[in-house]
Amino acid sequence: MAEDTIIRRIVRFDETDSTNIRAAAAAEKGEPSGTLFTAQLQTAGKGRRGRSWVVKKGSAITMSLLLRPAFAAEKASQMTLLAAMAIAESVQKILREQCGDSAPACLIKWPNDVLIGDKKICGILTEMHSHPDGSYYVIIGMGINVNTTEFAPELADRATSLALATGKTFDRDRLTELFGKSFLKFYKAYEQEGSLSDIIADYDRMLVNRGRKVRIEGTQDKLTGTALGINEDGELLVRTEDGSLRAVRSGEVSVRGIYGYV
Repeated sequence: MAEDTIIRRIVRFDETDSTNIRAAAAAEKGEPSGTLFTAQLQTAGKGRRGRSWVVKKGSAITMSLLLRPAFAAEKASQMTLLAAMAIAESVQKILREQCGDSAPACLIKWPNDVLIGDKKICGILTEMHSHPDGSYYVIIGMGINVNTTEFAPELADRATSLALATGKTFDRDRLTELFGKSFLKFYKAYEQEGSLSDIIADYDRMLVNRGRKVRIEGTQDKLTGTALGINEDGELLVRTEDGSLRAVRSGEVSVRGIYGYV
């Protein structure tokens, strides 16, 4: 592999249960950092909160990236945000390659849903595995709806693909290549600073929430307000209706006009 990508090796499956499971099994046997596990068909893919994710064989990118970061384990949670940035940037590049100036915008709904328009094209699930000696590794599982044309009824109103959004067919290997390059750029910046400080502006430019009314659920108290962007810890900064500034670490976020929040 070239030096300008995070991907050092690719392990390909025609069909497997879960690329995250395959990546973890290989990691326990010493698989090095930067190995990407991909599958034409994933039969037991999972998203956040245990949600299932199954698509037609060969229509999507299903992949898991194994990393062994040099920084402290408590900082590894930000890998999800880096992956979202890399996916959004790489998708935007391939959209422009295919569609030119008419390419739709690809943006992030905090913290890590990647959207075209008001519909989701990508899910990310990051898992950290630690050992008694203090070592650890991270697996970032990603599913990108590339040439998918049909979704289960319960997903049809909130999911789309590059193909459905543009009417064109896309090269999945090309998109994977672009992702590897984008991820390395953001990963190096994070590794150097030990925080998101150097790439906050990049993330905020991709953030569909920014400047929009949001509703935060899953926290102790439900919040509504205007999203301003993120801080160096990846928290969403929200100006609430009473004028106070809140930093939201986790929770389900609904953006006005997206996912039914009107």
